[in-house]
Amino acid sequence: MLLKSNHDSCAVLSPLEQKFYPHIGNREIVGFGRNGIPMYYDDLVYPYPSIRFRNHTPEIAKLKEKEQGDWSHLTTEEVKTLYRHSFQRTFAELTAPHGQWKLGLAYGFIFISIGLLFYIYILVIPPKNVLELPEYKDAILYKKVFSRSGSISDAYKFDVSKMRWREE
Repeated sequence: MLLKSNHDSCAVLSPLEQKFYPHIGNREIVGFGRNGIPMYYDDLVYPYPSIRFRNHTPEIAKLKEKEQGDWSHLTTEEVKTLYRHSFQRTFAELTAPHGQWKLGLAYGFIFISIGLLFYIYILVIPPKNVLELPEYKDAILYKKVFSRSGSISDAYKFDVSKMRWREE
């Protein structure tokens, strides 16, 4: 890819620029970076990324020309704009605590509560013993009376004419 300069001669891009400029857009390659591949990444270990954070614009070009002169002529907003052109976050923003621990704590509480509910369901609330239910006992006595098995003392509790147990 050839670029025309202000002169009539043509300036040739380096192979690195030819390879990566379609992917990084109009951002300036300013150094080696983390691994030699031009990519922007905020990192405390490698604090200077290989490309600028934002695309090169005419407003930034004017600020860059103004930056070449005396810095006392730059306003605070212009200095911040120049900084944000190169970097996404400051060191204070990089090292500031984030709220992801809250999400981990919430998941932990969810898992603990599910475990406690499972414990309550399985161990604290005993399952109903079907053999101790009065309906089951009545059904067994009913079966014994009509099959004429078991003790005779149970037979007097059943009223055959009404097909119900006698009230005592």
